[in-house]
Amino acid sequence: MKSENEEILDKKRELTQYLYYQGRLWSYKIKTDTILSDRELIEKSLNYLAFEDMWMLWEIYSEDYIRKVWEEDMLPNETFFGITNRQVAPMLFGIENYDAYREKICGKKE
Repeated sequence: MKSENEEILDKKRELTQYLYYQGRLWSYKIKTDTILSDRELIEKSLNYLAFEDMWMLWEIYSEDYIRKVWEEDMLPNETFFGITNRQVAPMLFGIENYDAYREKICGKKE
């Protein structure tokens, strides 16, 4: 029987492989045992997973941690993640006014 930690590592590995085989990690050298870092796995998943596949993230990480990574790593980068951020905010985090929320978290608009 696997420990909880081993099961989480297996899920992280599976998610890394899933993203790789979807063609989302084309610039990475991925082997069958490769696991992206937590922050990178969350960022890539939020950016590339189809909405119906997002549950995989919640099996691994708490919503608070996913949101923290989104707020710190993706939300400030409007140039690269703007469309993703606008979709993720209401659908995954229940944020109704994206622009006001982004200004509150990141400060003045670009």
